Amino acid sequence: METLPYLLAGPIVRRVEKKSICIWVATCEKPDLELELYCNGERIPSQHISTPSIQLGKKAALWITLLRVKPNPDSIKQFPVDQLIYYKILNKATIPAIYLDLSDVCYKGEENPSFFITSQLNAFGFGSCRKPHGFSQNDKGELQFIDSLTLLGENLQQHFHNLAKRPALLCLSGDQIYADDVIDPVMELIRKQATLLFPVSESLPDEMNGLSAGISVGLSLDDCHKIRDAAGFSSNSKNAHLLTFAEYASMYLYIFGNCCSFELDIDLHPEDDCPQVLSMSKRISSRLSHFLEKILRYDEEINKDYQNVEKSLQGFHASLPKVRMLLANISTYMIFDDHDVTDDWNISRLWYDNVRRSNNGTRIVSNALAAYWAFQAWGNDPDKFDEVFIKNITDHLFNLEDKDKAIYYDFYLWKWHNWNFVIPCSPPIIALDTRTQRDFGGYNAPPKLLNRYGMDQLRSDWLAVNQKQKVTNTPLILSATPVFGFSPIEFFQKLAYKIGLFFGNQTGKFTSDNLDLESWIANKQGFSNFLNILSRSMKISRVIFLSGDVHYSFVNKGQYKADHNELNFLQLTSSAIRNTPKVPRFFSYFLRLKMFTKIQGLLNPETLPWWKRIFWYLFKSERWIANVEACIGKDIEQNKISRTSRPNIGLVILKNGEVNKFILLSGDDNQDDILYCLSNT
Repeated sequence: METLPYLLAGPIVRRVEKKSICIWVATCEKPDLELELYCNGERIPSQHISTPSIQLGKKAALWITLLRVKPNPDSIKQFPVDQLIYYKILNKATIPAIYLDLSDVCYKGEENPSFFITSQLNAFGFGSCRKPHGFSQNDKGELQFIDSLTLLGENLQQHFHNLAKRPALLCLSGDQIYADDVIDPVMELIRKQATLLFPVSESLPDEMNGLSAGISVGLSLDDCHKIRDAAGFSSNSKNAHLLTFAEYASMYLYIFGNCCSFELDIDLHPEDDCPQVLSMSKRISSRLSHFLEKILRYDEEINKDYQNVEKSLQGFHASLPKVRMLLANISTYMIFDDHDVTDDWNISRLWYDNVRRSNNGTRIVSNALAAYWAFQAWGNDPDKFDEVFIKNITDHLFNLEDKDKAIYYDFYLWKWHNWNFVIPCSPPIIALDTRTQRDFGGYNAPPKLLNRYGMDQLRSDWLAVNQKQKVTNTPLILSATPVFGFSPIEFFQKLAYKIGLFFGNQTGKFTSDNLDLESWIANKQGFSNFLNILSRSMKISRVIFLSGDVHYSFVNKGQYKADHNELNFLQLTSSAIRNTPKVPRFFSYFLRLKMFTKIQGLLNPETLPWWKRIFWYLFKSERWIANVEACIGKDIEQNKISRTSRPNIGLVILKNGEVNKFILLSGDDNQDDILYCLSNT
């Protein structure tokens, strides 16, 4: 029988600043842990900040703890800046107290894991879209075995003591898990782990045709899909969907390092993907079936795909110890995108209403958000989540049969809109929540990714940052999807949507969710409102956007002009860490085209002075214009690259507080790296 280790996940270095340091851990028993910090061989005087150790369910063998310390005011005013800070974790629950064995998260030559607080950013990493079994191929179709996150770890190790070059932090901008696309071997592991962690059975509110939606090893893939589809979800993945809180929690424990050391039994079945025409032919005649297989090249193509999936999954699994090591040695911040919950999460009012009307759909989203808080959001900014927030989650998890507590659990999490945060660094990085703060407008129309309340929160964050210290360098904004994306793809998406509207297609192939129509520019008014807030209300003349999501990477630059205000921008996009399109050669050739595009639209009259509104309503003459130009990078072989679909993690290099270089770390031996020089942009 499998047994659980004391340390289930972590340590993960989370929010670090001069006055506070947070390190997250998950244990199988109630912990009594103390964080000790060291600099230059001496212990740093610090005080524990009281935070609860939270058991995530009745009798659950899963506790999460945020170890928070602040400087001891009798000795120091702040923690050391621009110096390596090593740490140990003392387990006081044992007699005598002993330190946790963290040797497996220490880089070569080091006795303890470390991090540092930077006075000014010199280097940091960011990326998104990390699917365990996702294709990871370069532009030539060659498989990348290792997880791209390990490449950032190699860079960190290379510059371990050179803090001018060592990455100070890591931003994960969404799709840290793929809840809607869990391949069989991983799902089997997840359910096995969930059974050990959560002995109390968990189920969804409504049973369907006698199906149990709880933790059940016997829940078939077809049954899982029936529950998923009836819940109103739009995911069409052939793989399983996470349903319960226990399954979401177990998935996070796996992708954070697999401390439980469960082995994957990779047993895929290519015959499951057999086209219907072949299935029918096999019943009629083996000769006919063999003839059709040759024509359709079924054996060759399908088997090749499955072999690549197996290799990708093996590579991901083998890379997990190095990923765990990285997360223990770098301050990490995480914001969600859709797959952290489910594909197309909140893509339109139609989607939202369909899921909200379903008891099961509502509960699955709530489970995903509760797990996101526990494993990702809590460490971004702990002060955002008070005792009331935590109690609403634990009350339900400890009383799964209490319908009143379950109703409040669902309502509270669905109506919580304070997931955004600011990373305490210079220049500042502001992370946007573009999933729960949307303005849907029409029933199936592309949404505004930030509603007016989200805009107000952005302004509030900006004012708070400037109150602490006047921002003189270009600010960075973390948005899951690119603000300035690849215009041809965005144009064809919008064109297909309009064709669907013309033919009255509100529920078929041309709906927002089928077209994945949720780019910023898909709703021009929301797009211009957001940029007007930056340029007119926040008085920003230059900004850098950090994004992922789209499964290709690029750098765009340009200007946005509206009503005598001008905003210069850089759009840095790193995607995906591990999820390459299946046709990289054709796709990469298409992406490689250098393009200059001009986007324009009508200004929202609310952004104009009252005397100009009269002319706007009469002549519709006030317009905004955005000029977007693709930047060119070079790979190791000095090939010019504008965009690429190769798997990567982005490394941003700054000089004197301004972005100087952007490197896409890619390839098992960094043979596919791409460098963008941005000092003159």
